[in-house]
Amino acid sequence: PPAARPTSALDIELQVCIGREASLSSGGWEETVCRSNARALYWTVDQMVAHHTVSGCALRPGDLLA
Repeated sequence: PPAARPTSALDIELQVCIGREASLSSGGWEETVCRSNARALYWTVDQMVAHHTVSGCALRPGDLLA
């Protein structure tokens, strides 16, 4: 990775799936669309918080940044 790009300290496995709730409860289907890890985020969490709050965004506990 480029030297200017900091590495994220987060090591969280991420996965996106698509499925039908009605089908899942009856043994239906679920398809995984993608898998990744938070270490592959382009910006660090500090940078994302700074980007959102500089324009007056009111971040609250539990807000999701990605």
